[in-house]
Amino acid sequence: MTIKKVLVVAGDYDLVQGVRQGLDSSGCAVYAAHSHRDALYIIDHEPFDLVVVDALMSDRISGDLTLNLVSALPKRPPILIYKANANGVTYPDPTVQTLQPDKLREAVLKALPQDQEARVQVKQPRISPMVTDLFWRDEEIQTLFSLSRSLTEVLDLSEVLNRVVEAARRLTNAEEGLILLPETDSDQLYLRAKVGIDPEVAANFRVKTHDTIAGTVFNSGQSVLLGEAGPQKVKTQYFVNSLLYVPIIHKGKTLGVLGVNNKTKHDVFNQRHKDLLTNLSSYAAIAIENARIYAQSVRRARELKALVDASQAINASLLPSHVIPAICEQFVHVLNVSYAEILQRVDDHKRFDKRRAALSGQMARGHRTGGNAGGTSRAAHGDGKSPACDGRAGAA
Repeated sequence: MTIKKVLVVAGDYDLVQGVRQGLDSSGCAVYAAHSHRDALYIIDHEPFDLVVVDALMSDRISGDLTLNLVSALPKRPPILIYKANANGVTYPDPTVQTLQPDKLREAVLKALPQDQEARVQVKQPRISPMVTDLFWRDEEIQTLFSLSRSLTEVLDLSEVLNRVVEAARRLTNAEEGLILLPETDSDQLYLRAKVGIDPEVAANFRVKTHDTIAGTVFNSGQSVLLGEAGPQKVKTQYFVNSLLYVPIIHKGKTLGVLGVNNKTKHDVFNQRHKDLLTNLSSYAAIAIENARIYAQSVRRARELKALVDASQAINASLLPSHVIPAICEQFVHVLNVSYAEILQRVDDHKRFDKRRAALSGQMARGHRTGGNAGGTSRAAHGDGKSPACDGRAGAA
């Protein structure tokens, strides 16, 4: 029996999963490309019998529709177009509008090119475990390769983490996948990326870092694999039949937890699944660290630009009547405060006199400044509070 290779080009993970479920035991090997560039690269380097393309996918940079570029390839394979709704646009290739696995199966098998030789309708032989294992190995390599490209091409942390979660669920054949990260100044882990979890449940998904399975993985840095022991409690009022959680570690520090669950079916995970998730967690760790470094570099660049602008503004004039107001204004801008003032000490009167004050644009529209009695420097906060403090300059 000839194995058909089907590539699903979509950022919609439910579409990929629907095609996989629909083509289960059909003699088809299903691959996935979750971005515009991944799709073009894979099609250029691998032959496929059919490509299922999401009509809405586009290049984030140029805005070009992926479908148009795939259709224009000189040696493109047959295309099945997925469009979520009937928008009146007609396509030369067949289309499908549903995510139901049985309907996707019907549409894919109809769009697949038929072999030229005459066929005799016979019962298809079952694919041997060895052949299945070889295709899974191929899928694992392709998935890891796609993720490695994502780390260099995609700066959006959410997109990369969602790809990791989708890969985890796909390669373990799990019902749910998730990534949990710690909340700042809290003893809880929050849901950073998910697939297969009900949106209403995901909206308030929090897991404590103590007395929970995910919390144990986060604190110990050790994986947990549970199954065949009855329902397992993930959080309050949330139980699953089997689960596999691995820590996301970077340079010895645990950053979060990557996990998969089976909520309704009773399939259990094994050591191979654990090894796969451990490999995938390293990609999540790199993505999280890259996002942190990128955010830090952006923040430092903004701070440096603010300091340069402040220096230029202050040095634009030598007159105190110009320099002092410029300093106040740069205090407001550089420190991101709503009000700043400079006071001059008057020794004869043992007090500070306000020389200049500056307000942010928002406060300036609704606030009038006046002299300070009692020799103090007041800093006005955006919340309306004005605590007093002794000194030559004040900002808040």
